[in-house]
Amino acid sequence: MGDADTPFKTGNYGIYTTPHAEYLLVIRGGKGLKKGDMRTLRSFKHYFELERVKEADLTRPEIIAIILYTGPMFQVSSATHGNTRQHSATHGNTQ
Repeated sequence: MGDADTPFKTGNYGIYTTPHAEYLLVIRGGKGLKKGDMRTLRSFKHYFELERVKEADLTRPEIIAIILYTGPMFQVSSATHGNTRQHSATHGNTQ
């Protein structure tokens, strides 16, 4: 099993997910959210209509990265970039 399929529990919503599942949710505009998942994910059309996105001339991959970073993947990103306390909390490590 690769890192993309390693489950983690989100601190803010208390749900279990994987990086792969998060990516699929983002590129599908939230289609496939599990029952009880209270998050709001929008279509790419929504983002491309935002004035700030137009002004910044953001691309689809850049929007994907922003959405992933501002969602549960923030925990994985923090762990990857040296926040070991966050890594321990999200992956159950106690060392």
